[in-house]
Amino acid sequence: MKKIFLLILTISLALIFSCSTKEKEKVIVKSNAFETLVSYIEENANILNNEDFPYFLLASEVYQGIKKNFLIIDLRSEEAFEFEHIQNAINISPNNLIDYFDNSINATSFDTIVFVCYTGQTSSFCTAGMRLLGYDNVYSLKHGLAAWDSTYAADYKFNDISSFLIDKLETNDVEMHKTVDYPIIETENTEAYLILRERIQNEFNSKITDNFLKIQEIIANPEQYYIASYLPKDIYLKGHIVGAVNYEPKNPFTKSKFLNSLPTDKTIIIDCYNGIQSSLVIMYLRVLGYDAKNIYLGQNSFMYDKVVEQGFPNRYFAEKDIENFPLEKTEAPTNTSEEAPKKVIPKGGC
Repeated sequence: MKKIFLLILTISLALIFSCSTKEKEKVIVKSNAFETLVSYIEENANILNNEDFPYFLLASEVYQGIKKNFLIIDLRSEEAFEFEHIQNAINISPNNLIDYFDNSINATSFDTIVFVCYTGQTSSFCTAGMRLLGYDNVYSLKHGLAAWDSTYAADYKFNDISSFLIDKLETNDVEMHKTVDYPIIETENTEAYLILRERIQNEFNSKITDNFLKIQEIIANPEQYYIASYLPKDIYLKGHIVGAVNYEPKNPFTKSKFLNSLPTDKTIIIDCYNGIQSSLVIMYLRVLGYDAKNIYLGQNSFMYDKVVEQGFPNRYFAEKDIENFPLEKTEAPTNTSEEAPKKVIPKGGC
């Protein structure tokens, strides 16, 4: 009996030690995941410092490429896609993108793959994710369907363009946040690419539009946010949101520069001209564990006239950007009235 007791005790202690060791190993993996991931991205997927940045195509370029070796992927809801879409486009939701690229197509066989949404923000966000995974022929339709058709422009762009903060901007250089710790990334993966893939899939599974905040919400709760102005210094000093800190483009968010100045206890807001570049940046930062969001339509939503005044047409959305190219529509319901039915766009997304 004594031998049996000692045997049971030995096995129990071994199991306890084994579980403790495994749990310790798991904690080590979690604590080291950020270092593994950031090193991999900076060496292999530095999408913020690339000559193709910010990875968009104009509506005219996409229209000219419809019958070429282009793959056009519409990221909107099935209902919205069925209502109308760009000719030859296919409908893939963001949560299915990685699987679609892995198992349904040979992505490298296409000259260009174009993501489409309503405004160009969701498509830019997803472009950043796929670019991080190495798909360097992926682009976003700049300004989305708002640049394709005037009805989308009215519903998704012009309604939120404003200059209401133009007289309340700062022109001083705000001090950068003090050095802080990096985020902790929880994962059971140890290989960098698998960690990256997992992080991007998590972002694609989430409600992407929650990452695009209206400026009114941000200025109403300033204590919740750390605003990073992703603009050249000279533009920043001509006027920016109160409290915004300048981070000049070309990848300031590296370990050798200012990545450790970003707080982990606040939501980081990336501010740019029109919400397109910032959509790329927030994917990059969210993958690294930061709670990063942007301003819906960027500076176009609160200091539009000042952006226009700077004289760079690519920085703001205007009537000139609307091409009114044709869209493929579903068969219209029979209309017995003399008046033509009004075009009503299904809401949601982007």
